Amino acid sequence: MDGEYELKEKIVKDIKNEQPTTERFENDMDILLRMLGFVFDINFKYSIKILKNRNIIDNKLQLLEEHSNQNVSEIKSTITTYIQKKIID
Repeated sequence: MDGEYELKEKIVKDIKNEQPTTERFENDMDILLRMLGFVFDINFKYSIKILKNRNIIDNKLQLLEEHSNQNVSEIKSTITTYIQKKIID
């Protein structure tokens, strides 16, 4: 992934609502956001733990921060809070 990308508003809204998106992707950033949104469709605590322990989500969030031309703190907070909540439940 290279350059800076605009975040697609519909995908960001889905993430903030803790929903996976079905929005079509047009660039690498859309694909990255869709991957992050898949976390909301995982039903097993064990799977969430694997994603967390292997830093898979953290690495994707880092890419998001590096290649977005917008503030992504709310997206990052939504996803990390959701993961923590799912691990504790």
